[in-house]
Amino acid sequence: MPDTRVRPLRVLLHILEYPPLFAGHAIHLHRLAPALQAAGASVEVLTGDFGRLARHEIIDGIRVHRIPHHPKRRYWEHRSALRSSLALLRRRKRFDVLHLNGFSDPVGIIASTARLLRKGVVLQLVLLGTDDPETILSRYRFPALRRWALSRAHRIICISPPLRESAVRAGLPPDRVVFVPQGVDTDRFRPPRPDERASIRAGMGFDPHDPVVVSVGAIIARKGIDVLLEAWVSVQERVPAATLVLVGPDQFSGDDPDTPALDEFVRKVKAFASSRRLRVHFAGRQEQVERYLQAADVFVLASRQEGFGAVIIEALACGLPAVVTPMDGIGAVTVQHGQNGFIADGPEAIADAIVRLLHSPALAAGFAQAARRSAELQFDSRNVARSYVHFYEEAFRAARG
Repeated sequence: MPDTRVRPLRVLLHILEYPPLFAGHAIHLHRLAPALQAAGASVEVLTGDFGRLARHEIIDGIRVHRIPHHPKRRYWEHRSALRSSLALLRRRKRFDVLHLNGFSDPVGIIASTARLLRKGVVLQLVLLGTDDPETILSRYRFPALRRWALSRAHRIICISPPLRESAVRAGLPPDRVVFVPQGVDTDRFRPPRPDERASIRAGMGFDPHDPVVVSVGAIIARKGIDVLLEAWVSVQERVPAATLVLVGPDQFSGDDPDTPALDEFVRKVKAFASSRRLRVHFAGRQEQVERYLQAADVFVLASRQEGFGAVIIEALACGLPAVVTPMDGIGAVTVQHGQNGFIADGPEAIADAIVRLLHSPALAAGFAQAARRSAELQFDSRNVARSYVHFYEEAFRAARG
């Protein structure tokens, strides 16, 4: 059927955790939504209420609708599939394309509901080793059912090349599987002016001359905080004035069934930092992450596993040289080793890379310029949003055709 629309394409983003909750990919979507609208799409969000959030509200100009969602209750995935599908039926005249984020058991039912309504379906895969097709089909029961669920999407967006490679190796049609990186707002995340940087540092209580290294991410094992603190023991021995700033949640609500284990990990890493008398500042969750990046000399992410690592490109956009771990190939998607940062594996290698940058101002300055250029050329959210809208249009046409 020909497309006779005279209005913007209406996109419904489906993700169960969305701000004000803290979740990496949700934060990315929240920041990307205005760029999607600027690129020609109309955006609304369907998410979970976790028993306490408003059922309907507008966040930064985006309409957010919440369904009852209690992940600690039995059969929560079945409930989610039913409630999400009913929400699609109720809103069938309000959207043209459903954008599902992350693979879980309800995906097949939710996507099938959208297809019955003749809506385009886009599925975004976000974490290698968790929701990539090879993992889905090899590690979990009922692979045929999961392959069917994956087939419900008209387009599958992978946020990294390794994710796309997994999908193709798993036998998904290559023409339906695309790579689109995460994006960064290069106006918000930008290098500070020298006077601005000095003012930010002073406001945070940092000595204007002491080196500051920042890492952004929840204080959890997957983010490699324990590895980073081991590395920091060596950094502090060689650069005694340096301070490590950890920006990210270090307190967890009861929403997550793993809250006791998360809290225990935080206790252990803080005890380690205290026992070694490390110059480490736990900043907690911060809304203005860019100010911490603008205050720093080096960015580091010692993560064990990332879908993409949006904080890396935010740091690059702020003109920070980056030290990152390989992360199953994800590190090389964002950091060009020896050009805008270093890819280092293990505590000693991480420590050596940080110290090299702190001891070599000229090297760090060159990396900083290259970091900003790479963010502008490869990851600007305006270009990323245009790619999303292009694939939304393809999914819409496929559903109508």
